Amino acid sequence: MTALRQSIRTKIFVSHFILLAAVIGALSFYNYRQALDTLVETTIVTRKASLGALLYEISDAVAGGNYANLQSPRISEEINRQQGLLYLEVSGRSSQSGQPIEAIYNRLVGHMWRSEYPGDYQASMDARISALNEHSDPERVDQGKLDFLMGRIEDAREGFARNQKLNQSFRQDLSVFRGAQESRMDFDRQLLYLDLPLSTGVRGHVEILFDTQAIAAIKGQFVGNALREMLIGCLLALPVLWLLSSHIASPLNKLTSFMRQRHHLQPTAQVPCLRRRDEIGELAMSFSILLDDLMDKNRELENLSRFDPLTGLLNRRGLAERITELKDTHPKMLIGCLYMDIDHFKKYNDSYGHNAGDQALKTLAEVCRISAEKLGGFGFRLGGEELMLLLPLLNIEDGRSIGESLLERVRGLAIKHRQGGDSGLLTLSIGVAVWQAERLHGDNAEMLIAEADNALYRAKHQGRNRVELAATSHQGASFGISWEI
Repeated sequence: MTALRQSIRTKIFVSHFILLAAVIGALSFYNYRQALDTLVETTIVTRKASLGALLYEISDAVAGGNYANLQSPRISEEINRQQGLLYLEVSGRSSQSGQPIEAIYNRLVGHMWRSEYPGDYQASMDARISALNEHSDPERVDQGKLDFLMGRIEDAREGFARNQKLNQSFRQDLSVFRGAQESRMDFDRQLLYLDLPLSTGVRGHVEILFDTQAIAAIKGQFVGNALREMLIGCLLALPVLWLLSSHIASPLNKLTSFMRQRHHLQPTAQVPCLRRRDEIGELAMSFSILLDDLMDKNRELENLSRFDPLTGLLNRRGLAERITELKDTHPKMLIGCLYMDIDHFKKYNDSYGHNAGDQALKTLAEVCRISAEKLGGFGFRLGGEELMLLLPLLNIEDGRSIGESLLERVRGLAIKHRQGGDSGLLTLSIGVAVWQAERLHGDNAEMLIAEADNALYRAKHQGRNRVELAATSHQGASFGISWEI
């Protein structure tokens, strides 16, 4: 009986131990999967955030249809900044020519190459060489030009052959990764696959492979943690195990939740888990550094998108906001548009060089900037040699007075221009139009600019170096205010 009781006791003990171990094991496996999924999602979000600048550069190159730009130092630098980037494949279509653009980068090669050619590319090269050979009579053809063209075609053929060899040796088969998901972590191959669209307006996408050995190491740590939790849970029971697993998983959940938020509007100090002394703390610190860099780049891109890099004036992107600002500040006044064009500027560039032309443009832009600040308005460069002021006015005649003052200021600069007309100086032509502030908004601002542009057209055709007023602009009452600038 004693032996029988001991056998039943053992069976009960073993059965309950197995049941408890199974429950603890299931809970541990669940928490392990949660932590692993969180780690994968965190890695994907972080990688996508870090690729913004690289995608911008690649999209710009694809839009222009220029393979040389895909091999530019700027793109190479952005690729080198991506730690663990093993392979990149670009597939898109030029916004200008509509031609397909496909290129590949492999870390083993160290640079990007063109991966796709038309089916008749080799035949077309041979046909061009044959055509040139038929016109090789030195008495009828410039031999130097002929040699140059032959050299270009030979370079193209060599590049074609070289790139075909690179395709055969280093092109990866990404079909195993492609599917419903644009991002995927393959722990068996220790690779992270990302399929990201090009920037808005550019057709195409970029497929990227990252090395995930570091993530696999963290995964191994998660497995070890799960086994330890099972052992502790068997000794201390289910509640303790649950608290410990929650303690392990919660920091990653906090970090992922933070990443899902609009983190570019939050200070970096709010990133959770920065004080931890383990792998999770290191991951949080890495994301904090990445976030700082990303915010800096976003600010730089914001400035580049709103300001002209040569003159520092606003561009068209900032037009609607500035019109709203002028309306809110001066709701009862008129909004004046002074549309300016530098007279004979192409001839000035041809005579003095583009560096001198850029310097002259910056000098005139500075005059516009100072005038805009003094009169409570804004200066813009709309492209080329076209400048514009948006100002609060009392009537259109005040716009004429300001325009005449600007002409006088520019003439006072005494910038020599041999082909600039009778004065021999660089001058401006100005068209002026005004609208009531309450009628003006971002959607119809182009109509105001068009009226000023028409007035500028008349100023050009009536001798240049003058101010013309738009015939349809809305008049206001003059209060005798001086607009000397």
